Amino acid sequence: MAYLFGDGFDVYSTTSDLLTAWDSIFQDGHTGNIVLPASATAFGLGGAVATIANLGGFRLTRALGQNVGTLYVNLRLKRTTSSSHYFYLQLLDGAAAQATVRWNDDGSLTVHTGGATGTQRGQATGATAQNVWDSWQIKAVVHDTAGSVEVRKNGSATPTLLVGGVNTRGGSTNAYANGLVLGTNNGGAVSHCDDLLVWSGSGAAPNDWLGDVRAVTLAPASTVQAQFTPGPAAIGNITQTTTRSENANTIAAFLYQSPAQGHASSIGVTLTSTITGSLNAALYADNNGAPGALIAQGSGVTNPTAGLVTIPLQGAPVTVPQGPVWVALWASANCTFAAGASGTRAGQSLTYGASFPNPMVPGTPGSAAQPVLALALANPVQHSLLRHPTDGDAGYVYAATVGAQDLYGVETLASKGVAPASIVGVAPFVVAKRSDSGTRTLQVIAKSGGVEAAAAGSDAVSLSYQRLVGFLGTDPATSAAWTPSAVDALQLGPKISA
Repeated sequence: MAYLFGDGFDVYSTTSDLLTAWDSIFQDGHTGNIVLPASATAFGLGGAVATIANLGGFRLTRALGQNVGTLYVNLRLKRTTSSSHYFYLQLLDGAAAQATVRWNDDGSLTVHTGGATGTQRGQATGATAQNVWDSWQIKAVVHDTAGSVEVRKNGSATPTLLVGGVNTRGGSTNAYANGLVLGTNNGGAVSHCDDLLVWSGSGAAPNDWLGDVRAVTLAPASTVQAQFTPGPAAIGNITQTTTRSENANTIAAFLYQSPAQGHASSIGVTLTSTITGSLNAALYADNNGAPGALIAQGSGVTNPTAGLVTIPLQGAPVTVPQGPVWVALWASANCTFAAGASGTRAGQSLTYGASFPNPMVPGTPGSAAQPVLALALANPVQHSLLRHPTDGDAGYVYAATVGAQDLYGVETLASKGVAPASIVGVAPFVVAKRSDSGTRTLQVIAKSGGVEAAAAGSDAVSLSYQRLVGFLGTDPATSAAWTPSAVDALQLGPKISA
């Protein structure tokens, strides 16, 4: 398969994370997060992206790295607003728009030469419905007189819209495209997009229609080979921008993200003034967005002075899971802590005592500034540092030796509730950056049935996090199509090639 680009939108935390895979984001007047959680997706799995703008529109732009005369694009789309809104897929030659497919607020589907307001070449009425997820398959042939666009819906072999013998080379003199845009046209326009796949009509098979395709992201689930070094991992190591006050005899629990599974020995908080009384801390597991079972509690301190206060954990070292975890603070006197950005807080009124309740019985969680913590995780489990979503430097592994290679087992398809009828291919990727001077190149390695293959050639690593991705259309162990069992047994990892 002549794979060009794909995105399941599953590994992002914030809008800026999209720049690890996309070349640019334009969000005129909108500063909110456009990354959607699993609950907002078609299948309750992974993530999606919301194309939102307040003023002049929204665009996600990506170069494809090849000049392609015939392209196929699959994407899943839900229109959530109407009123003069359209979502569009645009094919580019450089920055010039060759042709555009539009999903309009009146339910119609249109094809245009050049940009989204270029000459309309075809229309299908009643093609889309509001607030419904549909899978769309598009074939575009770029040409000034013999161009064509065929659009199919939900895997059907019958076109929803077919236009031929038209100009789909509206932006340049070249009969090809080498980039694409996903976008919306105006303020308040919102569509949800997921499961994007782009491939060429030439090259290795399959190079034709694929039907309804889903992108399923499988995170590292085990460490098979560890030649990279785990980076430092900590919880709540945030920048102080404000303070947070808590009343005596109230357990205040704050939700943080643990970047890895590791071991904690103490919890540190910073008091802005000395208190007369006792202060303690604890760790709670997450229970559907609220603190639940007690993981560990501290020994407590008496009359702590202003500054960093370190509270030892009983039974240390304590195993802390990767993912959401609650840090609870409890004092017999009013306290004010150094704090940073706003997050989630849940409280329980309870006279200060020797033991934290297990489980905690909090009120309804709300928003509050998060206390700055000194909570280091020792001996972090290698693969847990790399589980999505993207978290920048919060969790990573590193190496400088040429030839250093890690291998990780991945989650099973069944763990995602997925039983595919067929598997188009596997696209292993890493998100990496270079932290020193000079140059460094990285490969993405796949190992199946004892056979190791470079899923991608050696790519130069930049100074900012970028996605390095490869594609394997067949199982390297058999040279045949992938099976679910082969994907479940797959091992993936980075290798420093130079």
